[in-house]
Amino acid sequence: GPWRTVLVMAGRGWGKSRFGAESVNELVMEHGYKRIGFIGRTSADVRDVMTHGPSGVLNVGPPEYRPKHYPSKRLLRWPNGAEALTFSADKPDQLRGPQYDLVWGDEVATWRTRDVWDQISFGLRIPHPMGARAILTTTPRPKAWLRAIMQDPGTVTIRGRTLDNAANLDPEQVRKLLLRYQGTTIGRQELDGELFDEAPGARWKRATLEEYRRQDVVPLALRERWVLGQADDTLRDDTAKAVLASLRLTRVVVAVDPAVSAEEGSDETGIVVMGSDRDGHIWLLDDISGRYSPNEWATQAVASFHRWKADRIVAEKNQGGEMVESTIRQVDRNAPITLVSASRGKEVRADPVAAVYEQGRAHHIRVFGDLEDQLCGWEPGDADSPDRLDALVWAGTELIGSESLVIGPGESLDHTPWIEADYRS
Repeated sequence: GPWRTVLVMAGRGWGKSRFGAESVNELVMEHGYKRIGFIGRTSADVRDVMTHGPSGVLNVGPPEYRPKHYPSKRLLRWPNGAEALTFSADKPDQLRGPQYDLVWGDEVATWRTRDVWDQISFGLRIPHPMGARAILTTTPRPKAWLRAIMQDPGTVTIRGRTLDNAANLDPEQVRKLLLRYQGTTIGRQELDGELFDEAPGARWKRATLEEYRRQDVVPLALRERWVLGQADDTLRDDTAKAVLASLRLTRVVVAVDPAVSAEEGSDETGIVVMGSDRDGHIWLLDDISGRYSPNEWATQAVASFHRWKADRIVAEKNQGGEMVESTIRQVDRNAPITLVSASRGKEVRADPVAAVYEQGRAHHIRVFGDLEDQLCGWEPGDADSPDRLDALVWAGTELIGSESLVIGPGESLDHTPWIEADYRS
């Protein structure tokens, strides 16, 4: 096709290096590219991955397509006379001067400076009937210049996951990696090949969510079922029983942020379950948010209320007024309900809850990908109103209570009798 840059952004073990090596060999031997640049993160990466590695140009494709390597000259030469110079991204000044009709850059998201790509672009100027081209392979990391490449109309982006190539990887190691990292920020980046950023002014940070995540309160057998995507009511029931037996929670609430409609493309109804303990920590226990009719979201909320032995359902009434309460009463007439109204701006409501997270006293018992994306993607002033985030803020506000759990300078939570007193009341 008419591409000028192909960007392969995929998880570990997907086959990025092999893609680059075989593509270069084919373009050289079948399409007449003659002057090539190889750029790796370091000189060792060029040698051990791009050239001599199991998927390097010296070891893939038909033998008659493979070049010879002259390390002292930093040179590769193919049977048809085409040549490639090798460069380290750690030394961008090396790239000033040489010119090419084809380049291959590997693990470009790890390059320390944008100057490397700029220098490559200046040198990618030798004419060719198919056009001067760049092949970029990488595991994704949030880099502004990488996003700019993706948005260029001449760029074709190929994505992939580690699991796409599972048949050629050690099955037990893949299982362990999935169990440990599936759904986490690093797992989504390194295994699923996702590229995502935090909003510059986000109140929640991915690093904080990861640092204080407490998946250890969920038994290993249940965690494996979550990783394998076996989420159903039985798994949720089993998880709730195990976690409630493990944690000494003083309160549990279910928070609901109802959507106006359940039509395709409409907002979701946010439904989250949170608890607090005697040490002043809050715990995200479940997220059942989705696109529901009024009866469906009320049924989900009540089911979560009983599953987690909650003491209250907190529901925002802005979107439905008293109809919100009546909808829940149709499912369970005796459920204790607190209706809340968003009379203050979201930033004012969210800040105390975000502060508890920042202080390391909020824990997620598993990975809640969609909710965590909303937390880390929202910043004050955004016009949209994330539903899952809203529900979490309502739950956190209810648990924090009238006396804030946010620790001020010089304060501590060694003695917090109000928590137990508030629970008794």
